[in-house]
Amino acid sequence: YGHVRFKRISSRYGSCSNKGNINIAFRLLFAPKEVFRYVCVHELAHLKEFNHSKRFWNIVREAMPNYKDSEKWLKDNGFLLG
Repeated sequence: YGHVRFKRISSRYGSCSNKGNINIAFRLLFAPKEVFRYVCVHELAHLKEFNHSKRFWNIVREAMPNYKDSEKWLKDNGFLLG
């Protein structure tokens, strides 16, 4: 990876550039630990698969088998993070 930064991102929770730079929304610091971990795992998985293919989701699932719980939390409660 290149740089990892916490940023004021309002449209998403994280991103990974094609140069390997990872940005994480600072508002995730107020999310449950597992949700924060999921976003980090998601962005790190992009270093191996720069898409959302089946291979990408297999990487995420291998690192965090219960990742769908965190996705659901973000969908249901992400608005609480501001």
